[in-house]
Amino acid sequence: MSTILFGGSFDPVHLGHIQAAEFALNTVGAKRVLFIPSARPFNKAEYMACAQDRLAMLEKALMRYPWAHICLYEIQNSLQGHPSAVHYTIDTLHFLQKHNLVEQYPYLLIGDDLLPSFHTWKDYCALAQETKILIATRKEQLAQVPDFSYTLLSNAPYTHASSLIRQFIAAGKAYRKAVPKEVYQYIERQKLYRTS
Repeated sequence: MSTILFGGSFDPVHLGHIQAAEFALNTVGAKRVLFIPSARPFNKAEYMACAQDRLAMLEKALMRYPWAHICLYEIQNSLQGHPSAVHYTIDTLHFLQKHNLVEQYPYLLIGDDLLPSFHTWKDYCALAQETKILIATRKEQLAQVPDFSYTLLSNAPYTHASSLIRQFIAAGKAYRKAVPKEVYQYIERQKLYRTS
């Protein structure tokens, strides 16, 4: 079974995430996309929503897509009382392979906005060798050309960004069209991302 690994904060998950995942799935003919919500970031500020809320939003956003699955490996440490745990993509990959949860050389989907910092990822050279990297387009053209093998997806560039959505919510601006309906309802019900 061919798998696409798609990690991120999903804080919150938005339509751009889903569109990129579905486009990648159809482009390479994979059978499933494994969404991997992070427990906590290693190279940016803390998340705005807790692990439980981010997971709940992801579950609601993906329930209508039979090809979409969620891997709890990284986030479970946070839910089980280890909020300071940091996980790295290469370690998650090895864990999944050790337990026969993904095949050898799965796909790894990343946005082109991550390319400038990809060299800071733990064992990034090994990661590039042990996965087939797919790059989703978020801008009109790549800011830099990667020095590893990759497939650049020809998806329509998307402007959604979780950070921008959080800013809109905090400022009281409209954001309904940027997230799935179920995610919008959850954010409003839980009053997430408000400054007060």
